[in-house]
Amino acid sequence: MSTYPRAAIEVCDPTMEVKVMLDQSTAAWNARDLAGFIACYENSPETIYLTAAQVVIGYTAIHNMYFERFAHDDWFRRGSLSTSLLRVAPLGTGYALARGRYLLNGDVTHGGPTSGVFSLVLRQAAAGWRILADHTF
Repeated sequence: MSTYPRAAIEVCDPTMEVKVMLDQSTAAWNARDLAGFIACYENSPETIYLTAAQVVIGYTAIHNMYFERFAHDDWFRRGSLSTSLLRVAPLGTGYALARGRYLLNGDVTHGGPTSGVFSLVLRQAAAGWRILADHTF
């Protein structure tokens, strides 16, 4: 057993910073601002978006997927987006796992409200927290 003091590993709680990032992204979605919405994703060929229906790999492919959606007016008739962050857990220095819920409050003629859950693996970059993996169901 060592009697030397161990250096404490400081892992900060990123909850507030992640909440701000999600709030900014949500506001951009509702303003039909694709660049603002997708700014929360890590610009990397390894970034992944995963749903029950599809797997999209790479920032450019994720951007293109959302570009296709944003190009159609019907997409926004699905309603405005809201998110609620349930928990952010640090995964070590500079990484975190965020879990939450989303709601698209669309009208009945466009499928009605859509809701689900998400988990995000995040990395703290110079520009703030960025999504490495988005699992939305």
